[in-house]
Amino acid sequence: MTPTPAYILAGGHSSRFGSDKAHAVISGQPLILHVASFLKPFAESITVVADRTDKYADLGLRTIADDQPHLGPLGGLEAILRDCSQSELALVTSCDILFLDAGRALRRLLAEAKSEDLALVYRTERWHPFPGLYNRLLLPGISERLRTDDRSLRSLLDHSARALECEPFTAWAADANTPEDLARAIKPEQG
Repeated sequence: MTPTPAYILAGGHSSRFGSDKAHAVISGQPLILHVASFLKPFAESITVVADRTDKYADLGLRTIADDQPHLGPLGGLEAILRDCSQSELALVTSCDILFLDAGRALRRLLAEAKSEDLALVYRTERWHPFPGLYNRLLLPGISERLRTDDRSLRSLLDHSARALECEPFTAWAADANTPEDLARAIKPEQG
């Protein structure tokens, strides 16, 4: 398994959360550091993508800024694929994903990757784009979509991704879109 650069998307407004969810505390540390710790064994480097480069300086995380802030995950992917010029693939996840079985999910993703994959992501009845592997070859198409105001990540995946079928996604990952989601997800960990 070749180490791959990993990126954490953290450029959203956290409007449903009510505050910057990446700084929400889980197991005594900010959520974004919790996510970074899951990625570390699988990544040659870890970079955060946010609306500004100093957003996570207090946490010591390398941070790059979206080329155009607040264009959603597709805008973040554009910045990532511009940044990872030394690697064909980037391992990408969001700052609000709580891995319940990170090792298994990430190992499988990296083991299943093929050189011809433009994107490799998990799928149940719908796409689960993060974590996912994204190829630099997607960059021109993403930039074109953003120029035409087509910010649909689902549409990009429908046309470019290879799906890894999986058991119900909630068996190994949970999203923390609200403080209540975060509390539900960490409750078993504390019990």
